Amino acid sequence: MELAYPKYTAILAAAAVVVRDGRLLLLEDRWGRWGLPSGFVEKGESAEETLRREVFEELGAECEIVAPHSVDIDWAGPEGAVFILMHYRASLSGDDFAPSEEVVKFAWVSPEEVGRYNVWPNVLRLAEGLAEGSGVSRGGVA
Repeated sequence: MELAYPKYTAILAAAAVVVRDGRLLLLEDRWGRWGLPSGFVEKGESAEETLRREVFEELGAECEIVAPHSVDIDWAGPEGAVFILMHYRASLSGDDFAPSEEVVKFAWVSPEEVGRYNVWPNVLRLAEGLAEGSGVSRGGVA
């Protein structure tokens, strides 16, 4: 008997969870949404390579991946695709970084304040986990 699997398209991305003094680094994009430094995994890249590339492209800074944090899965991707976002705890190489033109502005925000921003859903779930002290996104996989 042959196994049949549903046909899904998976979109994989990686995001940096950068926390300093209890505050999360958020970036505003050109659409007015706030999110984490992040990007889509390109063919031949690992999620960790993607994260380092995207942090450098968006912030002009090197990042060190401290540890895997959580996985956020969103079934509401385009055309029925599943969106899989790998969160990694990361630190930036220094205090001075130069956001690129794709970053409108940045802010260091406490987990309790995240809801005041127009954030992507994964950021809200992540902040709820940080505020509760678990650090794990609700609905995400640790």
